Amino acid sequence: MSNSSINNKYLEELIEILKNNNGRVSIEYLLNWIKNKGGNILVLYALLSEAEKMDKIVQIGIWPGSDPLFQLPREVALKQQTQEYIQKVETEQRIDHDLEQQISIAINYLQKYFSVGEIRFRLDVGNKIRDIELVLRELEAKGLIEHNRDLGVINATEKLLSMRSKRGLHEIM
Repeated sequence: MSNSSINNKYLEELIEILKNNNGRVSIEYLLNWIKNKGGNILVLYALLSEAEKMDKIVQIGIWPGSDPLFQLPREVALKQQTQEYIQKVETEQRIDHDLEQQISIAINYLQKYFSVGEIRFRLDVGNKIRDIELVLRELEAKGLIEHNRDLGVINATEKLLSMRSKRGLHEIM
């Protein structure tokens, strides 16, 4: 068996291990795996370097037990999984930012009209706020409004009204 076919076999096994472990494994796990295969730290180092050059994996951090010349990562992740995770985090951050903007719109409105019917509120801010229910729940959870669903009335609390000129939304969040 040639050296490249051995490397390919190990590379395929490494990718399978990552897929079977949600796209991420610790270096300790991989060290045990490579030792069971008859390899050593240098074989694992070469394999990880090759996989990274092929753009299949991402090496995360530096393992404290590494040799200074052959530094092993703390964790190894599939490249595709890592990109999906980064996209998910960016999407969540964008959604959080959008929600903050929508909450800010609602706060500005309720500072001006501190007791308003729910229908009037929906008509006035409906084109500016995508998810009015979510915004109302967030404001209610933060103690900024009292929402009487039976009467269909939204009242600003003292907490919301005291925010008027003292501080911004980012300080409340």
